[in-house]
Amino acid sequence: MGSAVEMWMAHQNNVPIVTISPMKANWVVKLLSKAVYTDLEEFLSSFNAEILNSLKMS
Repeated sequence: MGSAVEMWMAHQNNVPIVTISPMKANWVVKLLSKAVYTDLEEFLSSFNAEILNSLKMS
């Protein structure tokens, strides 16, 4: 997974990570992501203001 280092660095800096990947069961994806979507269609269909508010950095 070529983006694992970038995901880790974002996680270390408290940047919320939204992942669009068919690898929903991958432990790195599950551990580091605030939200995981299988594909762009799933992401777009579930994206709304409530999700955006839940992703705000703490």
